[in-house]
Formats: sequence, structure tokens, C-alpha cells
Amino acid sequence: MTEDIPNKKSAFQRFRKSPTFYFLCFCGLSIVGYAVFYAYPFFRTLYLSFTDKKVTAETVNFVGFDNFVKIFKFENLMPKALLNSFVFAFFSGLVSLTLALIAALLLNSKVRGVGFFRVV
Repeated sequence: MTEDIPNKKSAFQRFRKSPTFYFLCFCGLSIVGYAVFYAYPFFRTLYLSFTDKKVTAETVNFVGFDNFVKIFKFENLMPKALLNSFVFAFFSGLVSLTLALIAALLLNSKVRGVGFFRVV
């Protein structure tokens, strides 16, 4: 009654030994995090930019490029908004870079208590 059954591995067992399995185990959480926190909001915003969705409204109407035409053609605030965005980005980057450089210089100098701040 005992027959010699060849020791065949299932597809999942073969998959567990493959490099793809290890890649998905190590990078899977990062891929999911990227999809949830970057890709989904990007595509959701892109979708909403082509609609007239209001925060309190239940219905969504597709309006196409009408929102973009209205902003660039009829709104006088667009140049001001772009200028404000660029000024904010420039100065926030400048301030954060300056503070980071000062912190790095302090952590590499011989100041009392520097060990505590290196840990923190």
C-alpha cells in the first residue's frame, strides 16, 4: 500500500524560497505606506479637481477642466497665490536648513550637555 510519492513542493512553498517573497516581506510595509499616504491622496485630489464637490454636499458632478479655466482666466488672485506659495516654500526651506545646520554644528562642538542632545 505504501507507494513512493515524490516530494513535490506546493507553489506557496516554492514562492517562500524565492527572492520575491523576501522582497515583499521587507518592502511590503513601505509599499503599502506609500500607497496609503502618498498615492491615494494624490489621485483623490486629481479626481476632485475635475469635480464641483463641496465638503457638505452629498452629490458630485464632473465638470472637467472648467475649474482650471476659471482659475486661470477669471480669478485675479492666482498670481498672488502662486507668489505666496513660492515665498513660503523658499523661506520655510531656508529656515529649516539653517536650523538644521546650527543643530549639527552644536552637536559636533564641545559644549556641556552635548551628549544628552545627541541621544535626544
